Amino acid sequence: MNLLLIFKSKEIYFNLVLILISAILLIISYPCLNIEFLAWVAFIPLFFSLRKQKNKNSFLLSYFCGLIFFAGTTYWLINVTLIGFILLILYLALYFGIFGFVINRYALLDTRWSVVSIPSLWVLFEYTRSHIFTGFGWVLLGYSQYLNLPVIQLADITGVWGISFLVMVINVFIYSVFNSILFAIKRKRYTLDIVSCSISIFLLFLCLGYGFHRIIRISNLKSNKSIKISVIQGNIPQEIKWRKEARRGILDEYLRLSQSAIEEKPDLIIWPEAALPVILDSEDIFSIDKLEEFIFNNKIYVLTGAIRLNNGNYYNSAILISKSGRIVRYYNKIHLVPFGEYIPFKNILGFLDTVVPIGNFTAGDEYTTFLLDEGCSLSERSELDTIASGQDVLGTKTAFAVLICFEDIFPELSRNFINKGADFLIN
Repeated sequence: MNLLLIFKSKEIYFNLVLILISAILLIISYPCLNIEFLAWVAFIPLFFSLRKQKNKNSFLLSYFCGLIFFAGTTYWLINVTLIGFILLILYLALYFGIFGFVINRYALLDTRWSVVSIPSLWVLFEYTRSHIFTGFGWVLLGYSQYLNLPVIQLADITGVWGISFLVMVINVFIYSVFNSILFAIKRKRYTLDIVSCSISIFLLFLCLGYGFHRIIRISNLKSNKSIKISVIQGNIPQEIKWRKEARRGILDEYLRLSQSAIEEKPDLIIWPEAALPVILDSEDIFSIDKLEEFIFNNKIYVLTGAIRLNNGNYYNSAILISKSGRIVRYYNKIHLVPFGEYIPFKNILGFLDTVVPIGNFTAGDEYTTFLLDEGCSLSERSELDTIASGQDVLGTKTAFAVLICFEDIFPELSRNFINKGADFLIN
């Protein structure tokens, strides 16, 4: 009996080591280390830990793997809210837990269609996580491959979901190969399912073939349309950002950096989200004449982020200031950060506002497209309306759209902006 308990204890520790390895391999596949090829094998230790487990144990092992993974990839949220960070990773890890539970419950690793069923299940959970409760689509499996140019070309057909699917296919396939080798050692008979092997290799080569075709085709395209952009980052400490006594110093820092950028003769200068240390259109706003004077003197377009107050509602906005120093168009952020910029289901969860600092922003409802038109006035409404209607822009006119903060992880937003006529996107 004692020997049995010792064996089970060692088995538990062994499985914990396996899920730790999976979590670490996944974490270092993403920034900052960017060892993206590890994502193609990261799930193999987790799969081995799930073999012959009870349903409850399979959930717990997968859950803890997810907990470590999300803690290691979204740790920066601690700087926003520690309590919110803890609650978030506890929630996100549920998707890992349920994923492992379903695999074990229906013995998906033991079927000849595992290279299709398990990736499909994974993508289903990623898609759900990206949309439920307004969505949290960070660190999807496919995003680990953002430096792998041949692979990510598939995204123009399938979005990130197709890349996640492919990476999981290879994980399952390699697991099946190792599992067959272990079976051969025990039973002295090697078997490998031809169907799963053929599907995996076919999908991989199909994706790579399409990727290289796209890269070659795009590299052969020539465009005579270009724009020079300078990006400014003031690196303002969050704790002083909204202090009234720091306003002038913050604005002066951005103007100093922008003055240096002017030497490169850019067509557009970009400041970050909420770079202006004031709430626009509020009664207590301090003068930003220095910004208007700088823009007018240098005849340069400036795109900046700002908090706006309009009809009693606060908006997280991007604003474009023309060469004449006038604000010509706003974009109000459409997809706000839940539990950061607003509280979902406020009638039920309103108490959270007393636990963690949460903004009270209003979501925008217009897919605004901005226009750069060299030598022409941006204030002409007919031109702006032409861009907003999605009509083609030719000559020296350049249309663009803005995604604020984590809006860049929702592909439907980018698609709608492009359909509105944007030539490029700014995050």
